[in-house]
Amino acid sequence: MKIKICLSEEELGLRLAKRFSELSPGIQTEVCSKVKGEYDFVIKDRDLKDIFPVSEALDRMEDEYFKRTGKRLQRSNKGPRGLFLFTSGTGGSGLTAVAFTFARHIAGKLNEKVLFIDTDSWGPLDYLEAGSEVKPSSRELMYKIRTGSETDLSRYISRDRYGPEVITVKDPSKDELLGILEASDCRFGVISGRSIPIKGSARIEVVNEWDKRNPPRDPESDLRISNKGSMVPEDPESFISEGGRVKIDMSGDFALAVRKVFREVIDSYGYGRPEKSSPGGCKEGHDGGSR
Repeated sequence: MKIKICLSEEELGLRLAKRFSELSPGIQTEVCSKVKGEYDFVIKDRDLKDIFPVSEALDRMEDEYFKRTGKRLQRSNKGPRGLFLFTSGTGGSGLTAVAFTFARHIAGKLNEKVLFIDTDSWGPLDYLEAGSEVKPSSRELMYKIRTGSETDLSRYISRDRYGPEVITVKDPSKDELLGILEASDCRFGVISGRSIPIKGSARIEVVNEWDKRNPPRDPESDLRISNKGSMVPEDPESFISEGGRVKIDMSGDFALAVRKVFREVIDSYGYGRPEKSSPGGCKEGHDGGSR
């Protein structure tokens, strides 16, 4: 992919080009004052407010590249190459259970490192089967990212025995989320929350079919999952109660239903079978379980 950077401040253009090469070595970047020749993406002064930080600009270019070629850019280890966002208009929809199970499937089925970020600050800890010490949400981590301090992300990560690395934070800003992702060496990222201020490979909305509040559809969602279960995880074939906590049984009906969603999303966005093209419009899905 060829990028042209035409900025009034040449030094800023050079720094931007360097950052692109760090995030995705396969990108060809040229910095100059005038646009000449054929390029896949051109960045001008007026674009800066829309596309910064750099990682978000790269996400936008990667989406455009995939639409044209059906292939994904190969990124470096700085930040995930696939990012999936799970949202819900109301609490009690099953959002956390669906998103966390999805992350487990990525780790297990694709044999990849995956970072799960919960922005409600408590959700995944209800389901975590820890392979290491469970750590709470961290204000310290957010402070370090905001101030640009050197950050050892591993200090704030809990590890689930099924593979995902888990970070819990409370209502992070756009820059804070991007800072966490860029500090991670995981190949995939899954973010769960009521409001997620960044863009990803796919945005998936979770609703509960029995919710009387009838939340409005998220206009930005690529897929809508209708959860047919109750508000409490009481299905013994899907959830296991142990020591006052609830575990998601990865061989149960709920996990198998989420696996179908996982397969569709991964294939459709080019991470499973690359020959499939990106889907158009919003599709309906069913996870068939409960939170």
